[in-house]
Order: sequence, then structure tokens, then C-alpha cells
Amino acid sequence: MESYKLEQVSSRKMTSKSGKEFLSVGIKVNGEWYNGFGKPGVTDRWEEGMEITGIELYEKDGYKNFRILSVYDRMDALEKRVETLEKSSVTF
Repeated sequence: MESYKLEQVSSRKMTSKSGKEFLSVGIKVNGEWYNGFGKPGVTDRWEEGMEITGIELYEKDGYKNFRILSVYDRMDALEKRVETLEKSSVTF
């Protein structure tokens, strides 16, 4: 799982057309801005200079976005890394 160093973080509370509040977050990584939805207790603690894991950076329809990976996605990634290490004869 990759880690990313946050160069800048921007966050603001917004309201959808249906009246539901959400957190809009922008992060700058490697000189590029990515937008995504925030999670209270997670993204509101992000600060410049932090290294974070558990996100995926992607581009869709010309926009650069990020998404927070679920716990299950993180566990799958870790299991794949363990399998790779076991196949390469690394012992614990």
C-alpha cells in the first residue's frame, strides 16, 4: 500500500441539493491537487507534511480524485503483500 506525503490540505463543509451535509477535501500530492469526500475523524485531522496511507489516487473524466479505502480493501492489500513475501522465501 502506497503512502503519500500531503503538501497541502483544504477542507470545507458543504450541503448537497437534498440538504445532506458532507465534507469536501482537496489534497496536494506530488504537486497535483486531488479532490474527494472527507470522513469526520479522519480527513479533518490531516495536516501538511503528514504521510498517509489508505487512499487511492485516480483520474476520472479529466478530474483528479482520491478515495479512502475501506478496511477490507486495506486488509486485501496486506494479505497480497504477505503472500508475495512468503513466495519470495522470506521467513518471519
